[in-house]
Amino acid sequence: MTRLVIPTRNRPVSFARVLRYLCEFYPGTRLLVANGSEASYATAYSDAVEAARERIDLTYLEYDSGLTLGERMSDALNQIDDDFVIAGADDDYPVLQAFSGQETFLRDNPDYVISIGGIIGLRLFDSGDLQAKLLYARGIEQDKPVQRIVNYIKWPYATSYGVVRREHYIERCSRAELNGFPGFGDYSVAFHDCLAGKIKALDNICYFTTTNPTHSKVRRRSSLFYLERAPEILALKQHYREMLVQQEDVTAEQADAISVRLINTRIAELITPAPQNRPGFGQSELFLDPVVQKQYADFQALFDDDTDIRRRLLPQLRTIVTAIGQVADDGRDNYGEPEIYDSLGDMGTLAPIVGLKR
Repeated sequence: MTRLVIPTRNRPVSFARVLRYLCEFYPGTRLLVANGSEASYATAYSDAVEAARERIDLTYLEYDSGLTLGERMSDALNQIDDDFVIAGADDDYPVLQAFSGQETFLRDNPDYVISIGGIIGLRLFDSGDLQAKLLYARGIEQDKPVQRIVNYIKWPYATSYGVVRREHYIERCSRAELNGFPGFGDYSVAFHDCLAGKIKALDNICYFTTTNPTHSKVRRRSSLFYLERAPEILALKQHYREMLVQQEDVTAEQADAISVRLINTRIAELITPAPQNRPGFGQSELFLDPVVQKQYADFQALFDDDTDIRRRLLPQLRTIVTAIGQVADDGRDNYGEPEIYDSLGDMGTLAPIVGLKR
Protein backbone atom coordinates (compact mmCIF):
# COMPACT_ATOMS: atom_id res chain seq x y z
CA MET A 1 0.00 0.00 0.00
CA THR A 2 1.39 3.40 -1.00
CA ARG A 3 2.07 5.62 2.00
CA LEU A 4 -0.23 8.59 2.58
CA VAL A 5 1.48 11.81 3.72
CA ILE A 6 -0.36 14.53 5.66
CA PRO A 7 0.90 17.88 6.96
CA THR A 8 -1.17 19.39 9.76
CA ARG A 9 -1.18 22.57 11.83
CA ASN A 10 -3.63 23.72 14.53
CA ARG A 11 -6.46 21.50 13.26
CA PRO A 12 -6.74 18.60 15.73
CA VAL A 13 -10.49 18.13 15.28
CA SER A 14 -10.35 17.83 11.51
CA PHE A 15 -7.21 15.71 11.74
CA ALA A 16 -8.95 13.32 14.14
CA ARG A 17 -11.87 12.93 11.72
CA VAL A 18 -9.50 12.06 8.87
CA LEU A 19 -7.85 9.42 11.08
CA ARG A 20 -11.25 7.96 12.01
CA TYR A 21 -12.17 7.82 8.33
CA LEU A 22 -8.96 5.93 7.51
CA CYS A 23 -9.48 3.55 10.42
CA GLU A 24 -13.05 2.80 9.33
CA PHE A 25 -12.63 2.49 5.58
CA TYR A 26 -8.92 1.77 5.08
CA PRO A 27 -7.51 -0.07 8.09
CA GLY A 28 -3.84 -0.79 7.68
CA THR A 29 -3.19 2.50 5.88
CA ARG A 30 0.46 3.53 6.00
CA LEU A 31 0.42 7.17 7.09
CA LEU A 32 3.12 9.77 7.67
CA VAL A 33 2.07 12.90 9.59
CA ALA A 34 4.12 16.10 9.95
CA ASN A 35 2.55 18.19 12.71
CA GLY A 36 3.65 21.81 13.12
CA SER A 37 0.98 22.91 15.60
CA GLU A 38 1.34 25.22 18.58
CA ALA A 39 2.08 23.46 21.85
CA SER A 40 -1.40 24.05 23.28
CA TYR A 41 -2.82 21.64 20.71
CA ALA A 42 -0.48 18.79 21.69
CA THR A 43 -2.91 16.87 23.91
CA ALA A 44 -5.71 16.95 21.35
CA TYR A 45 -3.37 15.63 18.67
CA SER A 46 -1.96 12.97 20.97
CA ASP A 47 -5.44 11.71 21.79
CA ALA A 48 -6.31 11.45 18.09
CA VAL A 49 -3.10 9.60 17.28
CA GLU A 50 -3.40 7.10 20.12
CA ALA A 51 -7.00 6.34 19.15
CA ALA A 52 -5.88 5.42 15.62
CA ARG A 53 -2.63 3.51 16.20
CA GLU A 54 -4.21 0.07 16.44
CA ARG A 55 -5.99 0.42 13.11
CA ILE A 56 -3.44 2.14 10.88
CA ASP A 57 0.35 2.11 10.45
CA LEU A 58 1.06 5.62 11.69
CA THR A 59 4.37 7.50 11.73
CA TYR A 60 3.72 10.70 13.66
CA LEU A 61 6.32 13.48 13.70
CA GLU A 62 6.01 16.69 15.72
CA TYR A 63 7.83 19.89 14.77
CA ASP A 64 8.35 23.30 16.28
CA SER A 65 5.50 25.60 15.26
CA GLY A 66 8.04 28.14 14.01
CA LEU A 67 9.14 25.88 11.15
CA THR A 68 7.60 26.52 7.77
CA LEU A 69 5.44 23.96 6.02
CA GLY A 70 8.22 23.29 3.54
CA GLU A 71 10.83 22.75 6.24
CA ARG A 72 8.85 20.21 8.23
CA MET A 73 7.52 18.38 5.19
CA SER A 74 10.98 18.11 3.66
CA ASP A 75 12.34 16.70 6.90
CA ALA A 76 9.47 14.22 7.25
CA LEU A 77 9.77 12.98 3.68
CA ASN A 78 13.51 12.52 4.08
CA GLN A 79 12.88 10.18 7.03
CA ILE A 80 11.19 7.57 4.83
CA ASP A 81 12.60 5.62 1.91
CA ASP A 82 9.41 5.14 -0.13
CA ASP A 83 9.82 5.91 -3.81
CA PHE A 84 6.20 7.05 -4.07
CA VAL A 85 3.67 8.65 -1.72
CA ILE A 86 0.07 9.88 -1.83
CA ALA A 87 -0.17 13.60 -1.13
CA GLY A 88 -2.82 14.39 1.48
CA ALA A 89 -4.11 17.04 3.90
CA ASP A 90 -5.62 17.27 7.38
CA ASP A 91 -9.09 18.17 6.07
CA ASP A 92 -9.32 16.00 2.95
CA TYR A 93 -10.27 12.36 2.46
CA PRO A 94 -8.63 9.98 -0.04
CA VAL A 95 -10.41 7.21 -1.90
CA LEU A 96 -7.44 4.91 -1.61
CA GLN A 97 -8.71 2.11 -3.84
CA ALA A 98 -8.64 4.61 -6.73
CA PHE A 99 -4.85 4.58 -6.55
CA SER A 100 -4.51 0.82 -6.82
CA GLY A 101 -1.74 -0.07 -9.25
CA GLN A 102 -0.51 3.50 -9.70
CA GLU A 103 2.75 3.01 -7.85
CA THR A 104 3.51 0.15 -10.24
CA PHE A 105 2.54 2.31 -13.19
CA LEU A 106 4.86 5.13 -12.14
CA ARG A 107 7.67 2.69 -11.45
CA ASP A 108 7.28 1.19 -14.92
CA ASN A 109 6.94 4.61 -16.59
CA PRO A 110 9.71 6.89 -15.34
CA ASP A 111 8.60 9.72 -17.65
CA TYR A 112 5.46 10.18 -15.51
CA VAL A 113 5.66 12.12 -12.25
CA ILE A 114 2.13 11.80 -10.82
CA SER A 115 -1.15 9.87 -11.17
CA ILE A 116 -4.30 11.77 -10.23
CA GLY A 117 -8.03 11.23 -10.60
CA GLY A 118 -11.15 13.33 -10.25
CA ILE A 119 -11.73 15.13 -6.96
CA ILE A 120 -15.04 16.06 -5.35
CA GLY A 121 -14.86 19.35 -3.49
CA LEU A 122 -17.31 19.69 -0.60
CA ARG A 123 -17.87 23.16 0.85
CA LEU A 124 -19.94 23.96 3.94
CA PHE A 125 -21.22 27.54 4.06
CA ASP A 126 -22.09 29.64 7.12
CA SER A 127 -25.74 29.16 6.17
CA GLY A 128 -25.40 25.40 6.62
CA ASP A 129 -25.73 24.73 2.89
CA LEU A 130 -23.33 22.18 1.44
CA GLN A 131 -21.98 22.44 -2.10
CA ALA A 132 -20.40 19.62 -4.09
CA LYS A 133 -18.45 20.16 -7.28
CA LEU A 134 -16.18 18.06 -9.45
CA LEU A 135 -12.55 19.07 -9.74
CA TYR A 136 -11.58 17.21 -12.90
CA ALA A 137 -8.20 15.81 -13.86
CA ARG A 138 -6.93 15.26 -17.39
CA GLY A 139 -3.83 13.65 -18.78
CA ILE A 140 -0.83 15.81 -19.69
CA GLU A 141 1.31 13.40 -21.67
CA GLN A 142 3.33 15.32 -24.25
CA ASP A 143 6.98 14.35 -24.52
CA LYS A 144 8.58 17.75 -23.88
CA PRO A 145 8.08 19.98 -20.81
CA VAL A 146 7.10 23.08 -22.79
CA GLN A 147 4.56 21.06 -24.78
CA ARG A 148 3.05 19.85 -21.52
CA ILE A 149 2.85 23.38 -20.11
CA VAL A 150 1.19 24.72 -23.25
CA ASN A 151 -1.32 21.87 -23.13
CA TYR A 152 -1.95 22.34 -19.41
CA ILE A 153 -2.86 26.03 -19.61
CA LYS A 154 -5.57 25.29 -22.18
CA TRP A 155 -7.67 24.01 -19.26
CA PRO A 156 -5.78 24.22 -15.96
CA TYR A 157 -6.59 22.14 -12.90
CA ALA A 158 -5.10 21.32 -9.50
CA THR A 159 -2.52 18.52 -9.58
CA SER A 160 -1.73 18.64 -5.85
CA TYR A 161 -3.29 15.32 -4.81
CA GLY A 162 -2.36 11.92 -6.16
CA VAL A 163 0.39 9.33 -6.20
CA VAL A 164 3.60 11.28 -6.68
CA ARG A 165 7.29 10.46 -6.74
CA ARG A 166 8.68 11.21 -3.28
CA GLU A 167 11.71 13.07 -4.63
CA HIS A 168 9.44 15.32 -6.65
CA TYR A 169 7.23 15.90 -3.61
CA ILE A 170 10.32 17.03 -1.71
CA GLU A 171 11.01 19.49 -4.53
CA ARG A 172 7.44 20.74 -4.15
CA CYS A 173 8.10 21.32 -0.46
CA SER A 174 11.16 23.42 -1.25
CA ARG A 175 8.78 25.74 -3.11
CA ALA A 176 5.95 25.57 -0.57
CA GLU A 177 5.64 29.33 -0.16
CA LEU A 178 5.59 29.86 -3.92
CA ASN A 179 3.08 27.06 -4.36
CA GLY A 180 0.82 28.63 -1.73
CA PHE A 181 0.57 32.03 -3.41
CA PRO A 182 -3.16 32.93 -3.62
CA GLY A 183 -4.56 32.65 -7.12
CA PHE A 184 -1.44 30.95 -8.44
CA GLY A 185 -0.76 28.15 -5.94
CA ASP A 186 -2.17 25.12 -7.74
CA TYR A 187 -1.10 26.70 -11.03
CA SER A 188 2.54 26.83 -9.92
CA VAL A 189 2.41 23.28 -8.56
CA ALA A 190 1.18 22.08 -11.95
CA PHE A 191 3.80 24.17 -13.79
CA HIS A 192 6.58 22.38 -11.93
CA ASP A 193 4.82 19.02 -12.34
CA CYS A 194 4.77 19.57 -16.10
CA LEU A 195 8.45 20.41 -16.07
CA ALA A 196 9.23 17.26 -14.10
CA GLY A 197 7.26 14.75 -16.17
CA LYS A 198 3.97 13.55 -17.60
CA ILE A 199 0.74 13.48 -15.62
CA LYS A 200 -1.53 10.45 -15.78
CA ALA A 201 -5.23 11.07 -15.26
CA LEU A 202 -7.34 8.32 -13.70
CA ASP A 203 -10.95 7.96 -14.82
CA ASN A 204 -12.36 7.67 -11.31
CA ILE A 205 -12.86 9.75 -8.16
CA CYS A 206 -9.72 9.72 -6.03
CA TYR A 207 -10.35 12.33 -3.30
CA PHE A 208 -12.91 14.32 -1.37
CA THR A 209 -11.65 17.76 -0.36
CA THR A 210 -13.47 19.88 2.22
CA THR A 211 -13.87 23.55 3.07
CA ASN A 212 -15.66 24.83 6.17
CA PRO A 213 -16.16 28.21 7.89
CA THR A 214 -13.93 27.31 10.86
CA HIS A 215 -10.63 26.75 9.07
CA SER A 216 -8.25 29.56 8.22
CA LYS A 217 -7.30 29.68 4.56
CA VAL A 218 -4.71 31.19 2.25
CA ARG A 219 -6.90 33.06 -0.19
CA ARG A 220 -7.22 36.11 -2.46
CA ARG A 221 -8.68 39.08 -0.59
CA SER A 222 -10.29 40.80 -3.56
CA SER A 223 -10.99 40.46 -7.26
CA LEU A 224 -8.20 42.99 -7.89
CA PHE A 225 -5.55 40.87 -6.18
CA TYR A 226 -3.50 40.81 -9.39
CA LEU A 227 -3.09 44.59 -9.10
CA GLU A 228 -2.68 44.70 -5.32
CA ARG A 229 0.05 42.06 -5.44
CA ALA A 230 1.53 42.95 -8.82
CA PRO A 231 5.20 42.92 -7.68
CA GLU A 232 4.82 39.36 -6.37
CA ILE A 233 3.12 38.23 -9.56
CA LEU A 234 5.86 39.81 -11.66
CA ALA A 235 8.40 37.97 -9.51
CA LEU A 236 6.48 34.75 -10.17
CA LYS A 237 6.62 35.47 -13.89
CA GLN A 238 10.39 35.81 -13.57
CA HIS A 239 10.57 32.49 -11.72
CA TYR A 240 8.64 30.78 -14.53
CA ARG A 241 11.06 32.31 -17.03
CA GLU A 242 14.12 31.15 -15.10
CA MET A 243 12.79 27.61 -14.90
CA LEU A 244 11.88 27.54 -18.59
CA VAL A 245 15.19 28.85 -19.87
CA GLN A 246 16.90 25.90 -18.17
CA GLN A 247 14.98 23.50 -20.40
CA GLU A 248 16.64 21.98 -23.44
CA ASP A 249 15.83 23.75 -26.73
CA VAL A 250 14.12 26.71 -25.00
CA THR A 251 15.61 30.08 -25.94
CA ALA A 252 15.50 33.16 -23.72
CA GLU A 253 12.95 34.71 -26.08
CA GLN A 254 10.72 31.64 -25.90
CA ALA A 255 11.02 31.56 -22.11
CA ASP A 256 9.97 35.21 -21.96
CA ALA A 257 6.96 34.61 -24.19
CA ILE A 258 5.78 31.49 -22.38
CA SER A 259 6.19 33.00 -18.91
CA VAL A 260 4.13 36.03 -19.96
CA ARG A 261 1.52 33.73 -21.45
CA LEU A 262 1.36 31.74 -18.19
CA ILE A 263 0.64 34.86 -16.14
CA ASN A 264 -1.83 36.35 -18.62
CA THR A 265 -3.71 33.07 -18.99
CA ARG A 266 -4.09 32.64 -15.25
CA ILE A 267 -5.30 36.18 -14.62
CA ALA A 268 -7.72 35.93 -17.54
CA GLU A 269 -9.10 32.68 -16.14
CA LEU A 270 -9.73 34.32 -12.77
CA ILE A 271 -11.43 37.48 -14.03
CA THR A 272 -13.26 36.24 -17.14
CA PRO A 273 -15.25 33.05 -17.77
CA ALA A 274 -13.05 30.00 -17.28
CA PRO A 275 -12.63 27.72 -20.33
CA GLN A 276 -15.39 25.36 -19.19
CA ASN A 277 -17.83 28.29 -18.94
CA ARG A 278 -17.29 29.55 -22.47
CA PRO A 279 -19.71 28.80 -25.33
CA GLY A 280 -18.86 25.65 -27.23
CA PHE A 281 -16.52 24.18 -24.64
CA GLY A 282 -18.87 21.21 -24.14
CA GLN A 283 -18.05 20.10 -27.68
CA SER A 284 -14.30 20.63 -27.34
CA GLU A 285 -11.68 17.89 -27.49
CA LEU A 286 -10.57 18.75 -23.96
CA PHE A 287 -14.00 18.21 -22.43
CA LEU A 288 -14.86 15.16 -24.53
CA ASP A 289 -11.73 13.31 -23.41
CA PRO A 290 -12.99 9.85 -22.27
CA VAL A 291 -11.20 10.09 -18.91
CA VAL A 292 -12.78 13.47 -18.14
CA GLN A 293 -16.19 12.24 -19.27
CA LYS A 294 -15.96 9.23 -16.97
CA GLN A 295 -15.12 11.48 -14.02
CA TYR A 296 -18.15 13.67 -14.73
CA ALA A 297 -20.37 10.62 -15.16
CA ASP A 298 -19.22 9.22 -11.81
CA PHE A 299 -19.78 12.56 -10.11
CA GLN A 300 -23.35 12.70 -11.38
CA ALA A 301 -23.99 9.04 -10.59
CA LEU A 302 -22.85 9.48 -6.99
CA PHE A 303 -25.92 11.66 -6.43
CA ASP A 304 -28.32 9.44 -8.40
CA ASP A 305 -30.26 6.56 -6.87
CA ASP A 306 -29.19 2.95 -7.36
CA THR A 307 -25.86 3.43 -9.14
CA ASP A 308 -22.71 1.42 -8.66
CA ILE A 309 -20.54 4.33 -7.54
CA ARG A 310 -23.20 5.49 -5.09
CA ARG A 311 -23.23 2.05 -3.50
CA ARG A 312 -19.42 2.08 -3.31
CA LEU A 313 -18.80 5.62 -2.09
CA LEU A 314 -21.97 6.69 -0.27
CA PRO A 315 -20.74 5.38 3.12
CA GLN A 316 -17.55 7.44 2.75
CA LEU A 317 -19.50 10.48 1.58
CA ARG A 318 -21.87 10.33 4.54
CA THR A 319 -18.98 10.03 6.97
CA ILE A 320 -17.20 13.00 5.40
CA VAL A 321 -20.30 15.22 5.38
CA THR A 322 -20.88 14.44 9.06
CA ALA A 323 -17.25 15.24 9.80
CA ILE A 324 -17.43 18.63 8.06
CA GLY A 325 -20.33 19.63 10.26
CA GLN A 326 -18.63 18.38 13.40
CA VAL A 327 -15.46 20.34 12.66
CA ALA A 328 -17.44 23.53 12.01
CA ASP A 329 -19.60 23.12 15.13
CA ASP A 330 -16.65 22.32 17.39
CA GLY A 331 -14.78 25.50 16.59
CA ARG A 332 -11.40 24.53 18.06
CA ASP A 333 -9.46 24.23 14.82
CA ASN A 334 -7.49 27.42 14.01
CA TYR A 335 -9.16 29.04 17.02
CA GLY A 336 -8.43 32.75 17.24
CA GLU A 337 -6.67 32.85 13.88
CA PRO A 338 -7.59 35.13 10.97
CA GLU A 339 -10.08 33.78 8.48
CA ILE A 340 -7.74 34.63 5.61
CA TYR A 341 -3.97 34.58 5.36
CA ASP A 342 -2.02 36.17 2.51
CA SER A 343 0.60 33.40 2.40
CA LEU A 344 1.61 30.08 3.88
CA GLY A 345 4.42 31.88 5.68
CA ASP A 346 1.93 34.13 7.42
CA MET A 347 0.11 31.07 8.77
CA GLY A 348 3.21 30.29 10.79
CA THR A 349 4.37 33.75 11.78
CA LEU A 350 1.13 35.70 12.24
CA ALA A 351 -1.03 33.03 13.88
CA PRO A 352 -1.88 34.24 17.40
CA ILE A 353 -0.68 31.99 20.20
CA VAL A 354 -4.09 31.45 21.71
CA GLY A 355 -4.37 27.69 21.76
CA LEU A 356 -7.52 25.64 22.00
CA LYS A 357 -10.97 27.06 22.49
CA ARG A 358 -12.04 26.30 26.04
